[in-house]
Formats: sequence, structure tokens, C-alpha cells
Amino acid sequence: MLTSCTMCVEYWFVQAVCDARKRFIFVAMDMPGSTHDSRAFGFSALWAALDAGLVAEGFYLLGDAAYRGIRQILTPFIGNLTALQSVFSFYHSSLRMAVECSFGILICRFGILWSPLRCPLHRAPVVIEACMCIHNVCIDRNVDQEIRPPLRSRSRGVQHRPHINNNGGPAMLLSDDGACTGKDSNDMTCLRQHISQQMHDLEMRRPSVAIERAA
Repeated sequence: MLTSCTMCVEYWFVQAVCDARKRFIFVAMDMPGSTHDSRAFGFSALWAALDAGLVAEGFYLLGDAAYRGIRQILTPFIGNLTALQSVFSFYHSSLRMAVECSFGILICRFGILWSPLRCPLHRAPVVIEACMCIHNVCIDRNVDQEIRPPLRSRSRGVQHRPHINNNGGPAMLLSDDGACTGKDSNDMTCLRQHISQQMHDLEMRRPSVAIERAA
């Protein structure tokens, strides 16, 4: 799963890949915070590996629509969706949620990330990479992740608690699925359609959710 965010690191653009256990397996922090997702990815070592064919055929990263048109990154359908496309995009989003949750757990686990880092700009990537490494060790050793930031930020003296949205991750970290600059190749379009048809054959459906309203 691939995503990007700016976290609490001023001026740094953070892109990361995680696995199903929410461990970080790749991170890039070498572009300004205002850089578009796909442009920043184009300068990363992971893009170079994909472009050189170093990732085995048949394996794909999951990314949001900002990564459309990038080799071996499977993105969701966008626009007016058919029933099959809607099912595909739902399960795609459900799987991709892991990386959003990874960032949420990372921030909750390390208080140094609850506010802008107080270190020289060039040292910020080192601090974040260290946090990610410890985060991975905590997951491997089943360390409790239920750690919450304080209600009040000492650095600013204001109410501060990361907002958790309906996708299970901090809303400030979620990238915009509508931010799209690339176009899909025919191969990726055919792959999505093939997977959608397989889901249909397996009778996979979007779950119906009953919304209860308070009286």
C-alpha cells in the first residue's frame, strides 16, 4: 500500500509503503511539502526500481488515484462507476486503508510527532525514519499501540488531538483521490476490469451498512 503525507514535518513531503501488518517497508522524504504525489514519487528510489523492472511481474502496489499511469501501481476506478467498478474500488480502498492506519499509529505512538519537529530541517528525515524503525519493531514484538496524545498541546497551548476520520486514519494524512495527473495504460485498465470480473464471479459485494441516527 502506497500513500503520502506531510505529517508534522514542515516543508517535507513524506511518501511511504507499508505491508498488511502496518509495518513501513519504504519511505522517501526528499521533496518539498507542496509537491504533487505522482511527481514526488517520480523522483524516488522505488519509482526507479519499478521503472527498471526490478519488481517481479504480477505484483503491484496499491495507490490512490494520484498515482494513475505509474507502472505496477494499481489504482481505483474514478468518476461515474458501474456496479462492478464500485465493488473493486471499495475493496481497493479497504486494503489501502492499512497505510493510513500505519501513519495514525506512528503519530499516536511517538509524542515527538504530535507537533512540528524541533530540530534542524535536514535532520527531520532521520528522526522520522528512526520512529518508523521503532514502530516496526513494536509491531514485530506485539507492543501495545493504544497510545493517545494529550488533550492539550504543550507547544501551542491549544486543544490538539489528531482527528480520526471514518477510514480509520488521521484526516490530515489522507491524500486526495481526485488529484490525478496521469492516465492509465491499457494494461492497467484491463487488469482492473479483469479483477472486477473475478470479484463478480466470486459474488463479492459491497457490504450494506445500516446508519443509525440518534433520536
